[in-house]
Formats: sequence, structure tokens, C-alpha cells
Amino acid sequence: MHKVAKIFYQKNFNLYGMGSDVPLQIDPEMSVRVGNFRYDEDAFKSRQEVCQKIFTQQNTLNVPPGHPERPIYEKAQHTSMSVGDYVIFYDGEIWICDTMGWKVLTAAWKDRL
Repeated sequence: MHKVAKIFYQKNFNLYGMGSDVPLQIDPEMSVRVGNFRYDEDAFKSRQEVCQKIFTQQNTLNVPPGHPERPIYEKAQHTSMSVGDYVIFYDGEIWICDTMGWKVLTAAWKDRL
């Protein structure tokens, strides 16, 4: 069955919490939705694997000046996915790009969104 994950980039990401037990932060005011990722849930073993596929896709995009999607990435202040950017799955679960891999957003941070 096909699902959709929403892709967000954060502007001016605060590096607080990276690589520690403190959860990464999401600031809705600094977040820009840059697109969707359509996928077949049965084709992936885990959400970690889906996120890695999204990361690879986002880091091989070609959106030079003049490209129709360029304004979205200019608003986000970067064109490639990096630490602090995140994915929201169809059921509301949020995964954040960390320095090494991905982390699931904790319930305490979801309540702040």
C-alpha cells in the first residue's frame, strides 16, 4: 500500500542535543515543507530505511537557479538534507536527521508542535 511522508527542512537549526540523550528540537516557525515522498510500505524493512532513502534522494537533487522548485529551497536556506531536518510519516510519527542516522521524535517534543 502506498504511503506519503512529508519532508521538512529547518532554517538556522540549533545544534543543541545532537549526539546526546537530549532530543533534537523542531521549531515549526523555522520549518519549511520541501516536498513529499511516496513509497510502498512493504518495500522497506523499517522507517529508518525509508528515511535513509529520503536522505539520499534529497542530497542528489538538482535545483539550480531558475528551477521551478528553487524558491522552496531558498526559503529553507539549503538544498540538501542535513542534521535537524525531519520527516513526518502518515501516522504522525516524526523522524529527525541526526549526526549519524535518524532519531524518532519523543512524545514530549511532539506536544510542542
